[in-house]
Amino acid sequence: MMFNVPQFVDIEDKIIGPLGWKEILWMIGMVAVLFPLYGFLERSSFIVVAIPVAILFFALAFYKPYGQPLIKVLMFVALFSFRPKIYVWKREGILERKKAPAKKIVTAPVVSKKLPSGEELSNLAQILDEKSRLR
Repeated sequence: MMFNVPQFVDIEDKIIGPLGWKEILWMIGMVAVLFPLYGFLERSSFIVVAIPVAILFFALAFYKPYGQPLIKVLMFVALFSFRPKIYVWKREGILERKKAPAKKIVTAPVVSKKLPSGEELSNLAQILDEKSRLR
């Protein structure tokens, strides 16, 4: 049996021109915030307040950092800032080491290593070549 698989499910439907439901709702929210401010504030102070509010609402509606809506990014920022931090691994005993008295450092005597001579190396190379040929 053949079934039709829906395509483009991750693309939002356009309602009015290029705007989807979320963008329209953010614009309605902007108007709902600015309309009462227009009635309470004088014209010059309203403009000073309205510009940042409009920028904020336009950013919430259209700006998508890393493909995520800005409201989601702001929510993650708030959750990260206010949640208690959980440490999966935390080094224990740091304070104990700082309080412990300093121990004397005992150094071992330096032992010089004897390096094989050129003749010994050539003999070893011949032995290894003979064993590899036998295999």
